[in-house]
Amino acid sequence: MNIQNKFALGMVNTNDLGSQAGISWFDSSAGVNGGPTWEDPYNTTTTTTNASVFPPNTPIDNHFRIFDRFSFKDLADINPENGSGSSLLDLLLSIMELYPNLNSDTVHVSHSTTQNSMSTVAKAMLVALLDNNGKRTTNLASRTLAEKKTIFFNALKKEEVRDNSSLPWSTWRDPHSTVNISTVSRSYDSSTDEYTSIFTTSSPHGLDSSYDDWAAIININDSSFNTSTDTNPNGIPITIVDNSTFSMKFGTSIIQSKSVTGTAIIKIGWGNENIKFHMFI
Repeated sequence: MNIQNKFALGMVNTNDLGSQAGISWFDSSAGVNGGPTWEDPYNTTTTTTNASVFPPNTPIDNHFRIFDRFSFKDLADINPENGSGSSLLDLLLSIMELYPNLNSDTVHVSHSTTQNSMSTVAKAMLVALLDNNGKRTTNLASRTLAEKKTIFFNALKKEEVRDNSSLPWSTWRDPHSTVNISTVSRSYDSSTDEYTSIFTTSSPHGLDSSYDDWAAIININDSSFNTSTDTNPNGIPITIVDNSTFSMKFGTSIIQSKSVTGTAIIKIGWGNENIKFHMFI
């Protein structure tokens, strides 16, 4: 692998582009018709395929290719990454690196820049192209090109300039239902360094476990379990445990089971950890 390709590969942190599979790397110095060389960052063995993924005689020198299976960082909402609702620090960073100025010989495109830009633009494309505002569907919407462009750019706008009365914002954060919470607890998994909050509802919650795109906004009389609509306006993804229990990766301390009062507003997002966006750059 030449120096240029090593540098390009170094720009992408393979462990920090969402919860994803490994990146497949195309070595642009390989000949097309002779079969491109693929290099796996997790395996030092170089293999060659007999079939080209590019049309014959396609010039590919000095090109950078990634075939990736990518998971969104925010699985519940469509806010531009580092956009409205983020901390002041995130907002300042977004000005500098969400869409960096490429007219510079010294520009630095970090892995966080790559992740944030991919998430933001991919979500905008999906809500513009698919019906049902991009939720639970693979059907293309019957829209004109102008209508798709309007939705796409409205999705990318920050809160102070977007049109909240138009798609995708007009319906994206609509609540699905509200359930009463009766019991909560929180556990810690040292192998993943994650806290999981468990919520039991006072009656069956009615959520279909065949869907993995549920999210919730928690508001109970124990503030350590409550979720912020400033940072997570469409809630935090949840996993259905049974007909009266769901879990959420949230919290900072272990708490034994206790009775509480309050509610969970149930929302619909993109999908939980199983969602994968297949991408080619």
